[in-house]
Amino acid sequence: MDGLTNNIFVFIVCGTSEHIDTLHYSLKYLTHFSKNRIVVLTDSSRNEIAINHTDIIDIQTPPAYDHHQASIYLKTGVYKFLPKGNNYCYLDTDVLALDPEVDLIFNDFLPPIRFAKDHSPMDVFSPHAINCSCLAIFNQRSDELQTLIKKYDPNLEIRKRYSKEQDKLLHLLNTEKSFLNKTLQSIRYKLSPSIFKLDNYYLDKQKGVWFLPANNEAILYNFQVIKKDIEDNSEFIWKEEEKRWYWQGKLKLDIPKCSHLQEQIETSFKISVRNSHWNHWNGGVFLFNDESHQFLESWHQKTLAIFELDEWKTRDQGTLIATVWEWGLENHPYLDKQWNFIANYYNEQLHLKGINTFSDDNWETEHNVALIHVFHHFGDPTWPIWNQVNKILPHD
Repeated sequence: MDGLTNNIFVFIVCGTSEHIDTLHYSLKYLTHFSKNRIVVLTDSSRNEIAINHTDIIDIQTPPAYDHHQASIYLKTGVYKFLPKGNNYCYLDTDVLALDPEVDLIFNDFLPPIRFAKDHSPMDVFSPHAINCSCLAIFNQRSDELQTLIKKYDPNLEIRKRYSKEQDKLLHLLNTEKSFLNKTLQSIRYKLSPSIFKLDNYYLDKQKGVWFLPANNEAILYNFQVIKKDIEDNSEFIWKEEEKRWYWQGKLKLDIPKCSHLQEQIETSFKISVRNSHWNHWNGGVFLFNDESHQFLESWHQKTLAIFELDEWKTRDQGTLIATVWEWGLENHPYLDKQWNFIANYYNEQLHLKGINTFSDDNWETEHNVALIHVFHHFGDPTWPIWNQVNKILPHD
């Protein structure tokens, strides 16, 4: 895939001004860093505002589709609407170029098509793809648990007044100690009948509460006391070995997940996905050319089919998973994160240094990112990551 003349970036958008504004922002970044042709595929009859770009291919989409369905129709059928004989890189409108190396992505094509890894496995994506009740149930139970924590955890209110003292005490309790110091502290704890003193604090062992001696104010309640109150007054159970809550010992209260997508792929398409925890492909960036047409046609037809099926939500990722497994491509190499680094707002391990060096695992690994995928909180001025990305280019 050498040369620049036949390497083409493709954006697809139609509908509301919000999506077209996002496209304009992303076009500004890509045109700044790329020397390649950039095509926008759209149905202009649907657009609330005009697209400010010269290289536009206008396609009439089925009138019965809503704007979201129309965009997916264009995306999965993209090969039908573009000239043959070129190398293409599809980009979601929330994917931003950050580096001139962005043009090198075309060198990483592997037939028949190539995508990057999504940030979650298939079973986590499942409740967002299928019209099951799993997500609603999970959210309901999570809300119930938060209500119980607010009711039975005095630390939440205490922290407003004694956050510094709590932090000092927690540091003392969690600091690594030598074997001798740990042993001496353990002996001292066991020999203390009801009160255990540690530096400027003391623990009422019966109540499970830490106090400040100066004013006998409670500053930290033992989690075991809180856990018991919640368990005694609800169907939630704390599993110590996993450090997380369960509802009725079955529903894990960490991340919603289910097997319904795996089951529905089998039901709708007679395709067996043998690993429900498989890390599926992310549809935000992918490379394709003439060798990709049969794969894309298969994805396109499945996607159009689910528009008519009540069990499915209007998404294209579930049908992409089905197509990958149908073609036996579940072990096909992913694109490197350099080409589709997913900036997950809710990932506390996400960090940035400099202009485009990112980590999503607290710097265990780092990536010099050419394309960043800001798939939610795009434009959020309260998010430091967004603010740094926003500074790369001047804005009106």
